Amino acid sequence: MRRKPVMTARLGVALAAFAIALGATPQPAQALEAKGDLNVQLRLVETIPGAVKTGSPANGVARIDVLVDAFKLTKGIRLAIEKPDGTAWTFRSRPVTADNPTWTDPGGEPLEPDAEGPSVPARGTIRTSIAVPLERAAIHEIVVRVLGTVDGEPIATEGAIRVTFGVPNPITIDEDGVANFTMKEVK
Repeated sequence: MRRKPVMTARLGVALAAFAIALGATPQPAQALEAKGDLNVQLRLVETIPGAVKTGSPANGVARIDVLVDAFKLTKGIRLAIEKPDGTAWTFRSRPVTADNPTWTDPGGEPLEPDAEGPSVPARGTIRTSIAVPLERAAIHEIVVRVLGTVDGEPIATEGAIRVTFGVPNPITIDEDGVANFTMKEVK
């Protein structure tokens, strides 16, 4: 049975219109919705060996991106760099602070801090980049604590990141349920 050319053309136009309409359907937006009352995400950007002028090549700097989101308006955002045991991060026996980092909105526009410091809008996000000095070759565990106030009440959260600096990265290779570890031969 043969179709008429007009019928085939109409079917082709209908299918093309349906495909265009399907492609033009709005897709769900990738919103930056707050995951909790206050949340922090850390990402290691780079490690720079010898960036700290101390004469020792075993020292360096870890550049870390910090993304903070909040469910409610959170004012007076402050960062504290700590060790996993809760003590301040130190470099050459002196505490390291993240004083006045440059905060931006998700679009990269700088924020204007108010008298209390930078604020995260309700269901909003802000970001900054911090430089953490590293002392000696090791696997460093860096904790970044974020502090602020919501409706006059203090709020805090923290995130941790592991930075491998000057030592082999102990990567676990999992094959068929058996974990193999890369090992260095000892002589």
